Amino acid sequence: MNDNLIRHYAFGGSITYFLSDALSVGVEGQYYIKALSPTADNVGLQYNRIPTLNRYLYSGALDFGYVPIYGKFALFNKQILHWEIYATAGVGLMVSEILPRDPGLPAFKNQLLMVPVGLGSRFFLFNWLTVNFAIKDYIFADKFEPADRSKNMFADAASAKANADSALVNNVMFYAGVGLYLPTKFTYKTPR
Repeated sequence: MNDNLIRHYAFGGSITYFLSDALSVGVEGQYYIKALSPTADNVGLQYNRIPTLNRYLYSGALDFGYVPIYGKFALFNKQILHWEIYATAGVGLMVSEILPRDPGLPAFKNQLLMVPVGLGSRFFLFNWLTVNFAIKDYIFADKFEPADRSKNMFADAASAKANADSALVNNVMFYAGVGLYLPTKFTYKTPR
């Protein structure tokens, strides 16, 4: 699922408020670190062409969640482990930056509308601590450096951005993390 020329490692977090046991609303944010693969250098050397690449800087989104499936199972017949499967969708902002093919030309940044959708699972170790796994697709239309950019044509960042090529990107990410529920102790209250 990774791009064979550039990869991004994301570090981030989210804060979610549960409206009920099944519905939630939250915010999330990520900071990305790029890593060029050896293939990116080989393409330039072997084919005498420099690939068009963008790096992701950071992103943030407003998410809505729904828990359609939940349950529990016995762990070695001694402890009951609760789990749930959830789905999320939302809207957000992604900021990317082109990596110019000619290092002498200036780069430009893109602020892009993003739609994140995902599916995940939580395993409750305690009432207040979970282990989470999810797969999310961040969908956005990114702008890339124009194919015919040179020192004579679109040399400045503003004209290059105005003539940028656009493509739909599905940035699929796998998440693993922990969740902390606050307050750590609570009592269910029924309406009177």
